Amino acid sequence: MIRFACHTWAFADLTLTEALGTIARMGFAQVDLGSGTHLNLVKAAADGARISAEIIGDLRVYHLQVSDVALLMPGLSDPSEQSRELDLFRAVIPTLQQLQAAGVTIITEMTGLTSVGPLIEALQTIVKLAEGLPVSLETPLEALVNGQIAAILAEVPDLQLTLPATAWGSSQGDLTAWQDRVRHVIVPPAADGTTLQTMMNGLQAQNYQGVITIHPNKSQRTTPIQEAIRVRDLLKSYRK
Repeated sequence: MIRFACHTWAFADLTLTEALGTIARMGFAQVDLGSGTHLNLVKAAADGARISAEIIGDLRVYHLQVSDVALLMPGLSDPSEQSRELDLFRAVIPTLQQLQAAGVTIITEMTGLTSVGPLIEALQTIVKLAEGLPVSLETPLEALVNGQIAAILAEVPDLQLTLPATAWGSSQGDLTAWQDRVRHVIVPPAADGTTLQTMMNGLQAQNYQGVITIHPNKSQRTTPIQEAIRVRDLLKSYRK
C-alpha cells in the first residue's frame, strides 16, 4: 500500500524535535529528513554517533520512521567540488544507517550541464559507498525529457529516482520506462487536486508500493499544517 510522509523542511522555523512532534501530531508515521538546519552534514560527519542518538530518541518518542533522507549536494555535478561532496557522503553513511532510513535522495544541480559524465561517475561512487542503502536522484522534469536521466540510469543500474508529483502530467510524456526505478515521490507545495489525482492514478497503475512525501508550505491562506492535512486527505481519497 502507498504510504504518506511529511517533510521536515516544511518546518524549517522549528527545531527538529518540534518539527517531528508536529508531524507526529498530524497523524503521520513516516517522515523525510532533510540536510540543513535539522541535519547538519558537517556535524553528522564529525560526530555522527551523538547526532544519530539525539534524532533516534525523538523518533522513538513520536513513533516515527525515516522514509527518506534528502541530501543537498550541489557540487556533485562539478568535477572541482566532487571530491569534497563524496568525502562528506562517505562520512555521513554511518549516521544514515543508524537512523534506519529507508533510503537517501541526492539533490544536485542538473540544469545547464553540458555533459552528465562527471555526475554519472559521482553517482556510481555514491551507490557503492551506500553499502546497500537505496539511493535515488531527485529528478527535475526537464531531465526526464532531455535524455539526461536515460543516460544516467543506463550507467548506474542500482540508482533509483525521486520524482515530483507533477511528473505524471500529460505534458511530460510516458513514464512507463522509469516506473521500475521510482523509489520516492515528492508532492511540492500548493499541488492542486488534478495534479494529485493524475499522480495517484499513474502510481497505482504501476503498482507503486512506496512513500509519497508531502512538502507543504505556508501561504497567504494556509499554514504548513493545514496544507499537509489537506494534501494527505486528498491523496487518501484517491487511493484505491
